[in-house]
Amino acid sequence: DGIYQIDDDKAIRIGNYKQSSFAFYTSRIFPNITYVALNDGVGILMYQQGSFVFLGKLDETKGQVYSLIEDQNGTLWYSSRYKGVDRCNIVNPYQLIADQQKSYHQLPFGPKCDDMAISLIDGKIKVSTDKGLCRFDSKTDSFIPDSTLGVEFTEGKTGIRILNQDKIGNLWFEVYTDNPNRWIERATKHSDNTYRRIPAQFRIIPDMIFNDVLSEENDINWIASYDGLYRFDGSFSNEKQPIIKLLIRKIVANQSTQIYNGASSLPCNLEGLRSTNFSQTNSTVQKLNSSDNSIVIYFSSPFFGQNQKIKYSYKLVGYDQDWSIWSTDQKKEYTN
Repeated sequence: DGIYQIDDDKAIRIGNYKQSSFAFYTSRIFPNITYVALNDGVGILMYQQGSFVFLGKLDETKGQVYSLIEDQNGTLWYSSRYKGVDRCNIVNPYQLIADQQKSYHQLPFGPKCDDMAISLIDGKIKVSTDKGLCRFDSKTDSFIPDSTLGVEFTEGKTGIRILNQDKIGNLWFEVYTDNPNRWIERATKHSDNTYRRIPAQFRIIPDMIFNDVLSEENDINWIASYDGLYRFDGSFSNEKQPIIKLLIRKIVANQSTQIYNGASSLPCNLEGLRSTNFSQTNSTVQKLNSSDNSIVIYFSSPFFGQNQKIKYSYKLVGYDQDWSIWSTDQKKEYTN
């Protein structure tokens, strides 16, 4: 219901604008100017004497704006909900003067243009939508599919919304398909200006809708989501994290006889204490009788966070010809 400035613990309304506002972008070209994504166009704030003043709305801008960005030439790009992308040339923001307005409402694969974001990445305007990622091509004066973050974002089947590019150039974004919930990823930027993803890096965070990522010094990042706030310290080395293991937790024969309980005992140490081992030794391998012609193998992975999301594939050497299809089932029965 308006634009507010936060002073200590108080929210103070700026100007008389009383409709919704969705995003802010501070101009890098015009001093003390901040663009505001409004419910009915683009507004302009000017910072003077310690406070913000709402100058008004650009007449050339229409519709509900969720995302906006300024390119290196001073052109303002902004989203138009349910329509696409618009742009205009900012002549004098202090007097609300803009010209050369143009619309791009034919984006690749025809996205809904509801939940979309406009970003300036490595000097290029890119738009992330429910149909993937595209970039502005000045030669054709149109948007074309972009494979910077993977070819799956150029096929019109996987949605993406870029949230932020942090202080060291890494990209934070959420990914989704048909499910309304999304998962969050980070693509690290390398010296050759390419981006490399580790899709499973943040899968410990449950799927949900993510709002934004705030990046601070020393690669400290705050992830705001629909269901909570997460802190990620990028200085922590992933090499210290062990590879996900799979453990056989139990083996039962003929539905009643337990022949393996998930671990094997080791000999007592010098202090007389006995420990266990998850791997079998030659002395602990058991032989099954011919009557034990029905066995059930139970297995799991000690990867805590999203256990319900882990899928398994198995193959009994000497019996199965191929690996099974991936499934969340945590047991397999063999008969005869």
